[in-house]
Amino acid sequence: MREHRGGIILAFGILSWVSMCFLFGVAAWALAVEDLRAMRAGEMDATGERITRAGMILGAISVVLTMVVLLGMVGAAGIAIAVS
Repeated sequence: MREHRGGIILAFGILSWVSMCFLFGVAAWALAVEDLRAMRAGEMDATGERITRAGMILGAISVVLTMVVLLGMVGAAGIAIAVS
C-alpha cells in the first residue's frame, strides 16, 4: 500500500492561492483526483483523505477563478477594441 501525498497536494493548493499561479492548482487537482481514486480502490493509505480533498478543493477553486478572470480580461479587451 502506497503512502498518501496529502501534504504535498495541500501545499500545492495553498501555493496556487499565495502565488496566484494556477499551475499549482492544476497539479493539486490532478494529483488529488488520482490519489482519491487509489484510496477508494484500497491501493493507497486512506488516512490522508481529508487533507487530500482539501488540497483538491483549493486547487480546483484556484483554477476556476483563474479561468473566470482570464475570460473577463479577454472580454474586456474585446469590448475595448470594439469601442475604439
